[in-house]
Amino acid sequence: MFYVGLDVHSKQITICVLNSDGKVHQRCTVRQVSGMVGVLKQLPGSFQVCYEASTGYGALFELLCTLAARVAVGLGDLARRGSHGADYTIAKPGEGLEPSPGCALAL
Repeated sequence: MFYVGLDVHSKQITICVLNSDGKVHQRCTVRQVSGMVGVLKQLPGSFQVCYEASTGYGALFELLCTLAARVAVGLGDLARRGSHGADYTIAKPGEGLEPSPGCALAL
């Protein structure tokens, strides 16, 4: 199992992949969602993914659900604004992916 942390911005996505021992397997930056999908599809095993919710996070969530064993979305700033949708799996603060590299992967 791999654990993927995404730092999603409008102009780039930083990807950090940890192996089951918590060691960095891969770290890269891509410019488009299609590049992110390509990186994730090349992983040599199943993975869980976590990223922080921002504008448009629902569409990314639905895409990632077709690829990952589990998708967790951290609320971040949206928790303070109360703008998250009830249809999505939301990670509570401090709740991470198993076995706990957590949502705050070192990017």
